Amino acid sequence: MKWAWRQGKLGKDFEKMRQKAADAGNLAHRMCECYLMDLPFEPQQGVPLDVMARAHNGFAGFLRWFKQSKMKPMACEFKLVSEKQRVGGTPDVMFWDDGVVRLGDFKTSKRVYADHLIQTVTYADIVEEVLGIHCESIEMLALGRESARFKHASWPVADLALARQTFARLRELYDLKQAVEGLL
Repeated sequence: MKWAWRQGKLGKDFEKMRQKAADAGNLAHRMCECYLMDLPFEPQQGVPLDVMARAHNGFAGFLRWFKQSKMKPMACEFKLVSEKQRVGGTPDVMFWDDGVVRLGDFKTSKRVYADHLIQTVTYADIVEEVLGIHCESIEMLALGRESARFKHASWPVADLALARQTFARLRELYDLKQAVEGLL
């Protein structure tokens, strides 16, 4: 909201600015995914040069982090469904790191939000349930909307009990709401 206000104060159409910014972050996200999957990156036609430049900066930040991390991608963009939690999802990337599995998730935002941790620890739980693979940590890979600037943050999965509890409560509330909807 603050960002939209700032854009308006500068006399800019915040809807157009938001789309341009989102495009830079989304492009950087796609560049990272293509790199991890060893696929060529082909940008859409008509992407403004300034948007492409910001996306390249975000991608360059990711590459610096990735190369120094020594992690290897095991799987990218794989769909999973949990019968136990009655939810599905598509984790972005699972990394192999010297005998340890880490779950990576790209976020197109300036910072990491609680919802991101809740979602990604749920993905880690689904990976363990469905594939029998324990993820040691969550590797949050944020690409800023405006700048596509890359930021990395990491949490041990064992330390995310509160995020797990939050998802369980949200799932419970969803079910309750569905029951109320059934009364209508």
